[in-house]
Amino acid sequence: MAKKITNFEIDTSNIPEIGGTRNFTVYGEEGAGFYLVVKNEDPKWYNFTTNTFQSGETNLKAEASVAGYTGTIFFPQVSDADQYEIYLITDISLDSEHERFIPAFDESGAIDVNRSFGSNSNFLRKRIYQTLDSVLTVTPSELSTDAGFNSMSVTSDTITASIDNSAPVIDFTINATATNGSAFKIDRQPTPGDFYVAVDRVITNYIRTGLTGEGNDVRFGWGCTNIALLEEGMSVTGTNVTANTIISGKEDIVVSQAGTDQEETIVLKSKKGLRPTGATSISYDSTTKVKTVSTAGEIVFNKSQVDALALDTVTFAGYGTDQINRLTGWDIYITDLKAEILPASRVSTTTTGAVSGSTSVAVTNAFGIMDDVSTVSGINIDSSAVNPTVTNIGSYDVSSANTATLTLSAAQTLESGETLNFDGAAGRITITGKIRTNKASAAATINIDISRFITATVETA
Repeated sequence: MAKKITNFEIDTSNIPEIGGTRNFTVYGEEGAGFYLVVKNEDPKWYNFTTNTFQSGETNLKAEASVAGYTGTIFFPQVSDADQYEIYLITDISLDSEHERFIPAFDESGAIDVNRSFGSNSNFLRKRIYQTLDSVLTVTPSELSTDAGFNSMSVTSDTITASIDNSAPVIDFTINATATNGSAFKIDRQPTPGDFYVAVDRVITNYIRTGLTGEGNDVRFGWGCTNIALLEEGMSVTGTNVTANTIISGKEDIVVSQAGTDQEETIVLKSKKGLRPTGATSISYDSTTKVKTVSTAGEIVFNKSQVDALALDTVTFAGYGTDQINRLTGWDIYITDLKAEILPASRVSTTTTGAVSGSTSVAVTNAFGIMDDVSTVSGINIDSSAVNPTVTNIGSYDVSSANTATLTLSAAQTLESGETLNFDGAAGRITITGKIRTNKASAAATINIDISRFITATVETA
């Protein structure tokens, strides 16, 4: 009677760029023989004696046991991603065979060799990917329609980690700078919920949902080339997308016997926000070895859309660390967030001429000053009650030197060339914080929506 190889245990999670080791155990009946072969995509074969990969074919020949035959495979550091095929082959000369094959399946319905058990032949296969270190980019952004954010410039920061691995707490610093003629004011401090990740997907054609009011340029249901990882509640933006659109199921209802003890809400028609319509496909990038999942489907929006949305590429955004994890695979923890106007970003300018008992003050540069917000201080500023507030900005010339004439809440007497400092608003906001990576994934960008906690105004109007 054939002797059984009963189990093969090895960690098949991704190997980091710097390399690593994987212990393995082959369980079986006493005397069950096997060959273990490890091959990379070059192809080169693992030599179990030198613990290196070589050009010629080689393998490990051994026998299993009830307690298990154990060993270690050493994977080298790489400069490009790699893929390893691991074959456990029964030694038929020792009358050995695998346990009966029990398949496991991935999201696409294909056999997942790493989670399947046993084999109906003398070959049993596992696969391991080795990925390069991945970069998470942290950047300021905004999803509002406020003109004050138009043409702003940003500086980002990055975090590097090995895919599927953790990383210690790392500090980050990012900046948002308004364009000439605009100014920023901090309304509150940022929170982790202000961070979002955006993914672009292609809308195909509108879908007839039968919901009340549906018709030309009033469309709630749409086809999408890929709804994988999307979720109800995610916001949607795009050229032809109606403002304040989110993914949301919809219902047509009527209320029977309203205002009585027998009042009842009756659902006439109900549509889910997301519904898959095609098979799920899984692919691995040939260069990065990163997995991608795709499922065609239908989406229902809370707002009606115009027919021109068909064939558009739109952006879906998910807020908070849970959605970041869902859409990117990065499991992160964000703390110690702070938005501030650094001393170097404090607005400071000079008068272009003398002022005598007037609320009108001409300055050389008004960039970052916000009317009805910015307060002014200086050696000769009369602040007998409080520092005066800028109530109006006139003659703002952004085409050359940013000169302007300010109206203050209190009359002042100032010298020509006198330095004035302004608080409450600025042209640049700096955001700092800490990010701990619990599990890294493929390269991604997370944005912090500064329009949620910063007011941006255009001061040239």
